Amino acid sequence: MSGHYNGKAVVLGLFDTGVATIRCLARHGIAVEGYDYDPDMPGFRSGYCSSALCPNPGTDAAGLLRFLLKRGTAVKRKILYPASDDFVLFVSGCRDALSEHYSFNLPPHSLIEKIADKARQYELIEDLGLAVPVTLQVNSHEALSEQKDNIKYPVFIKPACGHEWRRYFKVKGFEARNEKELLDICGEIFLHNIHVVIQEIIPGPCSNNYEVSLYVDSGGEIAAEFTVQKLRQYPMDFGFGTLTVSAKNKEVETLSLKIIKGLAWRGFANIEFKYDERDSRYKFIELNARVWQQVSHPEALGINFPLICYYDLTQGAIEHRPLNRYQVNKKWIDLKWDTASSLKAIRGKELTLKSWLGSLRGAKAFGLFAADDIRPFLYSMGYGRVFWKALKFLKKLKLSRI
Repeated sequence: MSGHYNGKAVVLGLFDTGVATIRCLARHGIAVEGYDYDPDMPGFRSGYCSSALCPNPGTDAAGLLRFLLKRGTAVKRKILYPASDDFVLFVSGCRDALSEHYSFNLPPHSLIEKIADKARQYELIEDLGLAVPVTLQVNSHEALSEQKDNIKYPVFIKPACGHEWRRYFKVKGFEARNEKELLDICGEIFLHNIHVVIQEIIPGPCSNNYEVSLYVDSGGEIAAEFTVQKLRQYPMDFGFGTLTVSAKNKEVETLSLKIIKGLAWRGFANIEFKYDERDSRYKFIELNARVWQQVSHPEALGINFPLICYYDLTQGAIEHRPLNRYQVNKKWIDLKWDTASSLKAIRGKELTLKSWLGSLRGAKAFGLFAADDIRPFLYSMGYGRVFWKALKFLKKLKLSRI
């Protein structure tokens, strides 16, 4: 793309994922602007970026486009990082207008739309010859009734499109152990006109889950690759990783490369698999077209994915590729949510206090916690909210110099 670069980056989405991305860039001298439509996001408290509220991409895409174009410039471009699914869909859908002012690296919009719909995502992966859990898509009681004879319990119910789901539900999905539970859960979901996928539950601990993260540069070459194994997650049975460990797994890495090549992928990709002990195969779980929540993990081990993307889009070259050498058995932990998950496991006698504390030793990287940028973590824990409100009040009175 034409145009000079002004050394700035823009991160859309100030949840934990956006905060990690901001830090990966700002620690290397890159000025970062952060935007989100939810004022409660922890990134608004980061000292590593300037931040502002923006329109919601799901309800006011036109307003958000005007907002970004007003802050962009065709002469000196900025690098754009959508850090959540709703922002990815927005940037992809408005790519022609945004590309006059910003640079970003995404797959074609037709592919982004398919990936955003979980049912279509599984169809794409099956077409590539990979194993997936048995998955059904339903959007009404009638459709559910037609499929009921094909459902084997227990099952996991999750959204076909996650960004719509998050307006109403705070969890990743729901488990149903029988038909009554399925009908009750879907009845609540259908009230919001949300399409869902009903998926078989692959038995086994979350330590059977592996995630492969990659960055495919603008020329189609894999520039970086990183693999982790989940050790704990929140919620305990179905959720995001709260304790992960760097790993090497040739089988899931080979499967991931097959997906990347088969889809002619570009940009960030985070791909999750779970080992199915019933047939000794890794089953595809999910593909995300963005930076991911644990992106500070590879950064701590020498692979800075957001910075690699920045160099790709500003300089057109990365000094060493692919970046895939790192220490294994090094941990990343989300202190807040791993504590929540572990305490629940301790109460249920699935984990002991001693084993939990022992598992925290040797952590190399963290979620929101950072000694050089502590306010997002404190705010997320609740400790910083009273302080933050008091600080804003004092600033209004011009009594604070903080």
